[in-house]
Amino acid sequence: MKSLYKWKEENPTGYSLTCTGSGGAGTAKVIGNQIIVDFTNTSTTATYTIDTPFSFQVISAKCIAVTSATGTVIYVDNPTTAITDDIGPSTDKVVKTSASIDDAQYAFNTGDDDLVITASSTATAACADAIVIIDILPT
Repeated sequence: MKSLYKWKEENPTGYSLTCTGSGGAGTAKVIGNQIIVDFTNTSTTATYTIDTPFSFQVISAKCIAVTSATGTVIYVDNPTTAITDDIGPSTDKVVKTSASIDDAQYAFNTGDDDLVITASSTATAACADAIVIIDILPT
């Protein structure tokens, strides 16, 4: 596997990561020191697993709501334990940033392939569509 620096050198405009989901469709891309996950939810629960072709630590995360959905809760996980607190905004165009990062869960190794975004809704409607921006520190 390549380091993040080698990936950036070969493709300075960013590159795509594999993003598999249930409950909707998502894409993931690395640009700079950020992983950007864009997803459309079709269910009250959704999970997106992103591959990790390089080692890094999650240092911050934020979520931008693309649609409104009352009661949407979104976490960044490793793979089932939350790294962030709830970053799920329930109103369109709102940006919500994590207030904390679990330093016992924030490290990912090359090939772990277990960076997970989970979304759920306490309402009967589907979760909000959103963009999650994860700030990373390459290791």
